[in-house]
Amino acid sequence: MAAIPRLSLKNLAAWVLLVAGLTTLGSASLVFSQVDDDDLLLFLPAMAGPPKYLLITPARLAVLKQKVQNNAPEWVTLKTNVDDEMGSIDYYSCSPENIALVYLLTREPQYAAAALNWAQDSMTLDVRSDSYLEFGEYMRRVALVLNYCWDAFTPAQRTQLSNYLDAWTYELWFNNQGSGWGLNDPGNNYHMAFLEGTAFAGYALREAGHPNAHTYIGVLLDKLNHSGGVMDYLNTRVLGGDWHEGVNYGERSKQRLYAALSVIASMTGDNYFTRSPFFANSIFYAHYQLQPGNAYIYPGGDLARTSVMPVSPDERDFIQLAVYWLPDSDARKYGQWYLEQIIPDYSCPDGTWRWYFYKDMIFKLSLPSLAQNTLPLSYRAAGTEWCNFRSGWDADATCVSLSGSPIIDQSHAHHDVGSFTIWKRDWLAMDASTLSNSGILWEPGAHNMLHVAGRERRDVPSVPGLTRYWDEALFSYAQVNGTNLFRQRGEEEDILLLNEWTREFVYLKPDTVVVYDRVAPKPGSAYKLRFHFPVKPILASGLYTASHKGGGISLLPLVSGAANIVKDTDLEGDPLGSNCWRVQQSAATPLSGRFLNIIGVAAGAPPALSASLVTAATNVMQGALWNDQVLLFSNSSLGAPPALPFSYTLPGTASRTHTLFNMTVLGGYDITVTRAAGQTTVTVSSGATYNANSQGVLRFTD
Repeated sequence: MAAIPRLSLKNLAAWVLLVAGLTTLGSASLVFSQVDDDDLLLFLPAMAGPPKYLLITPARLAVLKQKVQNNAPEWVTLKTNVDDEMGSIDYYSCSPENIALVYLLTREPQYAAAALNWAQDSMTLDVRSDSYLEFGEYMRRVALVLNYCWDAFTPAQRTQLSNYLDAWTYELWFNNQGSGWGLNDPGNNYHMAFLEGTAFAGYALREAGHPNAHTYIGVLLDKLNHSGGVMDYLNTRVLGGDWHEGVNYGERSKQRLYAALSVIASMTGDNYFTRSPFFANSIFYAHYQLQPGNAYIYPGGDLARTSVMPVSPDERDFIQLAVYWLPDSDARKYGQWYLEQIIPDYSCPDGTWRWYFYKDMIFKLSLPSLAQNTLPLSYRAAGTEWCNFRSGWDADATCVSLSGSPIIDQSHAHHDVGSFTIWKRDWLAMDASTLSNSGILWEPGAHNMLHVAGRERRDVPSVPGLTRYWDEALFSYAQVNGTNLFRQRGEEEDILLLNEWTREFVYLKPDTVVVYDRVAPKPGSAYKLRFHFPVKPILASGLYTASHKGGGISLLPLVSGAANIVKDTDLEGDPLGSNCWRVQQSAATPLSGRFLNIIGVAAGAPPALSASLVTAATNVMQGALWNDQVLLFSNSSLGAPPALPFSYTLPGTASRTHTLFNMTVLGGYDITVTRAAGQTTVTVSSGATYNANSQGVLRFTD
């Protein structure tokens, strides 16, 4: 990386003499940017207006001028906002970005004067606050004002704005006064704020002729492109469009990153949105994180914005940029549909994001779209291994989401690997965070999964997470290994509290879920299985039921020990607890704990749910007989394939469809079915008549 050019005070006189000889150039001015007590930065800025504008290509500028001429709705909205609000500084009512854009498109001096006033006010704010978290926001404001209003400013005004961008960008990367948090972490929302601010500052300074601009641009490009940098992260850890920090912080990261890449694309023509499937996949992920009815989104990770996570302009922000820069594709068309149908402008029930009106003016397009209901009914986000399954795209559909991350290494990520949520008209099986006061209930016990006493929040480099996955028309299947989530700090290394926690998860479409859990604790470890409800469930005849906002849920334990109903008032991260309730189950045999639960949902009242336990004669398989379906799981540690042969007996002689999980991958089997004395006995042995699939699923009808 090239060093920042410095000017010693003792050499200042020589520079003054040099510049004195250039004063006949008229508008030339010497600009100093103080970065410490002893050194100054010096540059001779450009003497003419910048030829390029941040975020706006020359072709797009012509389109924007046509929008002005035609009084396009987004122009009317923007200009009305600026005319009404530019006289008083309120960053929730307007923005220097809005005002600067109006100046660029009208060249009316009052707008440049107002934009400068707002930028100067923003320059008084503490950029170092919270280790430079708002760096991107602050640099963007000043950079756009400098860039868009350049020709309206005096040399001294240009100098003031340029010095600000230069000094703070230098400090962030070369003289950091904060904790250094996020400087080198491509998966962190702070890092994306730093890239956003560096992009705006670097390219604004480039257009101003500042000699340090290329150093900052070099930092930006290095952070994007070096081995292990942002682009590598996008192509591996989050390829499916999700984000390890969760939905809330993930959206903020995407907003910041997409803004930085939009600057690069507009100023250089280098379109990073074409360099990774992540950007298209982020649009698909945005659709699948929506719950039926398209009013709420999946509550992954810390929920700092609001624990209930309604749709908002947060989604419009990054989807709009992706749609703008992506080439024509299905992803772009689905993104356009989202922008038209889900969040059609920067307003939401909580208010209007008036400070972002400039984005609709610049980026709003008229494009062909593809309707959401033409998407498949399942999605697996590569990298984070988050899975979504649904019965349809209508408002009454059932929606099931499953967390399967292989790594937990972000502070805002929840330790929820293996947990799931179910929506039917509203949340029915839910994260306790959604009804909490803080929205930051990270612990496993706040989710529909295992709770282990004494576990601490630790990074988990290998969970392992989702290990098997299968999806077809009638059912979806996932196996998750969450063993390593549960740990304590040790003197030299973390202490693991479990030898095993593995979960087999089956969604029987459209409205039923079967969950089989295996737990093997370390000596002294205590654990319970938890399922969370939005209201207090009712227990009758072994069935737990609850009704909530037009939907009903039933939970039927088939393998479990003692269970009870508890209010979620004892969860870490929220002293006031959550308004959720939970059913928590102990294992009948704690040292080799097994749990088998069936969950059904329905519109209206909780569904009647009847099933019976099925166990192989040698106890190598356990499962359920539900209606005309038989589902069996390996009872062996980690779901190892069962020893052959084995057999199991069912009541009655009716034909059933059998789905056996944890079988040898692509293994061959023979099936013998015997019906006698009102029973059916099925024997599974090695053979060649049937084959398990690539995920160890063997399915047949007797």
